[in-house]
Amino acid sequence: MKTRIILLSIFTFSFFLSSVFAQDSEILTKLRTLKGISIKKLETTKGFKECFEIKILQPLDHNKPNGKTFKQRIFLSHIDFSNPTLIITEGYDANYAANNTYVNELSPMMKANQIFVEHRYFGKSKPDSMDWKYLNVEQASKDYHAIKELFKQVYTGKWVSTGISKGGETALTYRYYYPEDVVATVAYVAPINFALEDTREDTFLMNAGDKACRDKVFEFQTKLLKNKKVFLPIYIREVEAGGDKFTTDPEIMYDYQVLEYPFSLFQWGGACNNLPNLDASPEDIVNSFLTIVSSYYYTETGINSMEAFFYQASCELGYYGYDEKPFAKYLKQKDYPNSFFGPRGVKVKFDPEPMKKVNDFLQNKGNQIAYIYGALDPWSASQVNLIGKTDAVKVVKENGNHATRIQNLPEDQKELIIKSLERWMGMKMIMD
Repeated sequence: MKTRIILLSIFTFSFFLSSVFAQDSEILTKLRTLKGISIKKLETTKGFKECFEIKILQPLDHNKPNGKTFKQRIFLSHIDFSNPTLIITEGYDANYAANNTYVNELSPMMKANQIFVEHRYFGKSKPDSMDWKYLNVEQASKDYHAIKELFKQVYTGKWVSTGISKGGETALTYRYYYPEDVVATVAYVAPINFALEDTREDTFLMNAGDKACRDKVFEFQTKLLKNKKVFLPIYIREVEAGGDKFTTDPEIMYDYQVLEYPFSLFQWGGACNNLPNLDASPEDIVNSFLTIVSSYYYTETGINSMEAFFYQASCELGYYGYDEKPFAKYLKQKDYPNSFFGPRGVKVKFDPEPMKKVNDFLQNKGNQIAYIYGALDPWSASQVNLIGKTDAVKVVKENGNHATRIQNLPEDQKELIIKSLERWMGMKMIMD
């Protein structure tokens, strides 16, 4: 018995010593030296050595660094200190990166460390007091610059920025304010709008597809609006069955969704021959409609999650509007502005100058930037137009939509993007 107790004591002491003197990994040791961050170790994603969720203390107003602060959430996926580092400028929340399986398509191509940044005022990167005046492109760009300055203490390789949609637009505005922070930028399906309701998207939809397709879409919208007594109750039932709640009149939200239909259809590449037969059952028609235009954005949860986006759109980023005239006699109200979805009770005034300045920079000084668009995507209507003054490349994928990426480009366009990145970075890309 005594021998067993002695052996057990030795084992317990040895375990205690191993716990006390267990060393952090090299990356964790370096991260612990950075000021103003909290670190949570995550399960490692395939292709990386270690992964972390990190919260960084940021000034609410970078012009007053000793003033109010908020915590900005990022996700770090580590490979090597001397490898390139890819900073992903998400335009919204980072929830889909939180599941720890997200890998940007550029990361394996560059064998890059990956820093995925949640945008200020979204997700878990919201200040305690939502002082909306600090949600602008300049303050957001300063967030990314602060992150770059912090993590360049850890990573010595070249830096590349990238983003998709609003995140791509964010990558471009970040490049405008800090052109030397990265050696290259890849902006996917990134619009640059100059008005609260930019007419270029309207013009695009007036010419999208062929006339037969547009007529079919118009006929479908008309049926949905003309027969509200049939479709609206089904719509309300389907939406509420999914657990969502309306914050305002469901009929107005229904009108918004029907007006949105053409934009969403073309944005995600929906084919006109996939539209339901107009003689289909009312349930089938409503379900087809909701498949194209998600009700999420018109109910309580979605409106709350997207109010920061609509604030930005109403102040600087711009957006698009709807042509209500053809459907006026079926609509409950006269006007359906997208600014309706911004923060309640907050006065906004659109200023086109920030994005005009960004666009001027991109056309005249925006070097080493790759722009990727899909020709069917209405957001391509407000794409960056290169004028031959910069070392930049742009591809527009025929029949491509908002999901256009390097991996699904035609070979000639893919080669142009890859060869340009290799030249700018001075390294060979890894392709499957």
